[in-house]
Amino acid sequence: MNITFIGMAGAGKSFMGKALAKKLGYKYLDFDAEIEKKYKMPLKELIEKYGEKGFIELEERIVIKHTRERDTIFSPGGSIIYSKDAMHHLRRFSLVVYLDVPFRVISKRVKCIIERGIIRRGAKDLRELYCKRKSFYKKYAHVTIKCGKDIPLNKVIKAIF
Repeated sequence: MNITFIGMAGAGKSFMGKALAKKLGYKYLDFDAEIEKKYKMPLKELIEKYGEKGFIELEERIVIKHTRERDTIFSPGGSIIYSKDAMHHLRRFSLVVYLDVPFRVISKRVKCIIERGIIRRGAKDLRELYCKRKSFYKKYAHVTIKCGKDIPLNKVIKAIF
C-alpha cells in the first residue's frame, strides 16, 4: 500500500511522511526534492522559469512517473491539487491523507510564500491561499486528519489503518 500526504506548505507532510515510512519500513519520496534534483534548481527558480502552469505540469509528470512504486510514502508539494490528472493518479495508486492544520499554525511555519517557492494562483497572501486550497484538499483526500501544532504519529496511524 502507498500513502500520499497532502496539505499546505508547513502542514508537516515531509515530517510525517518520513516518520511513518520509518515506522512501517516503507520507502519515502518527497516530490519537491525529486523535482529540484531532476531540474537542478530550487522550486522558486523553476516557478520563475516555467511559470505556475508549467511548474504544475513538471510536478504532474514527476508524480505520475514515481507513484507506481509499492510500499512508499509520498509527499508532494501543496500545489499538486491543481493537477486533476496527478490527483486522480495519486488516488488510484495510494491512500491520500490530508493533514488539516489550522491557519494559525501554518502562518507560524511559513514566513514567505514567494521565497518558499509556492504556487499562488492569484492569492495575494498566505491566508487567501490557505482558504482557496482547503476545499481541494478535502475533495481529493480519502482520509482527513485534523492536526494541531503537533501531529502524533499514533493518531495518523489510527486514522489510516
